[in-house]
Formats: sequence, C-alpha cells, structure tokens
Amino acid sequence: MNHDSSITPLPRVRVGDEGFLSFVGAADTTIQRLMSMGLIPNAFVRVIRVAPLGDPIMLEIGGTQVCVRRREAAALALRPTSTAGPGAGATDNPEMKSTPTPDAGNAD
Repeated sequence: MNHDSSITPLPRVRVGDEGFLSFVGAADTTIQRLMSMGLIPNAFVRVIRVAPLGDPIMLEIGGTQVCVRRREAAALALRPTSTAGPGAGATDNPEMKSTPTPDAGNAD
C-alpha cells in the first residue's frame, strides 16, 4: 500500500479532481471487474459527479463515463497530475500528448 500523502483514496475525491489511478488493494474479482471497465493502473481519470451520499462516483476515462460503487472505489486511489509540478503527467498520458501539425503560415 502506498502511503504517499499526495494520493487520495477514491472515496474521498471531489468533483473536478483528476489524475492517474492507483490500486491500493482489493480482492482479485474486484480488480478484474474494475479493469474490465477501463479502470487500469496509471489511467488518466476525471471525477465527473459524486452522489450526495458518496455512492456512486462517476468517472470519465478515455472519453467514457463509468460509475463505481463506494465499496469498489475503496480499491482505488487518485494521484493528481499536479504532484510533479505544472503540467505534470501531460506528456506521460498518450491521450494528453499533442500531435505536431504543419505550420499553416509556411504553406507554399
């Protein structure tokens, strides 16, 4: 289990939080279920909605929205993108990489 203070257990996240997923421990069946939903270690996720009593939590991952129960969310933690300074994680995540485009001003 990681005791890094910058990692937030998923049941404690707020709407708008974003970062990279970490698994903090769960039964194999729970981990398999979460992974089948696209929740894999180091995946970039954004918290879209948290129900009033904290169950379920809606996440966006790779353009897809998924809901996880608080019980399942206990197996996950969120490592914020800002832990390594401004722009951290932007180049580590393939979805966040920019693609070079030809300069329109140099077209002949």
